[in-house]
Amino acid sequence: MRWSDPATIHLTVRFLGEVAAERVPAVAQAVAEAAAAGRPLSLAVEGAGGFPSPRRPRVLWLGVGGEVSALRALAAELEARLAAQGFEPEVPSRRAPATATPAAPAPFTPHLTVGRARSFRGSPALAPALAAPPGPPLPWRADALVLFESHLRPGGARHAVLLRAPLGLSQGR
Repeated sequence: MRWSDPATIHLTVRFLGEVAAERVPAVAQAVAEAAAAGRPLSLAVEGAGGFPSPRRPRVLWLGVGGEVSALRALAAELEARLAAQGFEPEVPSRRAPATATPAAPAPFTPHLTVGRARSFRGSPALAPALAAPPGPPLPWRADALVLFESHLRPGGARHAVLLRAPLGLSQGR
């Protein structure tokens, strides 16, 4: 496994891929508006798994619990605001659950990516650890949406913050 730098671990609410520079202000506006309409959330790290399967993970992730329904509502709000700016819905990828279809948007599955296998065959040696009972939840408070620009490098992505939008700003929270 190539482990993620702890300083770069984040919860992706919406991945856009490559965006033309002239469209970045529209993305920033959508992020700011969705954040202002939301509220701070109580979340927790709960459990772990692997994509495409826990038996042979190529991507190792930590699950997210807590106010997940409110987090999904925030993701839907952001998706709607991006659509209003002309962005297509996120499409299923090879990492999406098998229930996703090409005609349907990718389901939002909150998780924290913590490692990637060095081999395309995955890391079957991690399967026993992923099958073990999870430890206690680790709570945290999500208080902002952050718009990142990713710079891909051989050692992993570097993320530059373009906007930090507090959650619930329009509600005085």
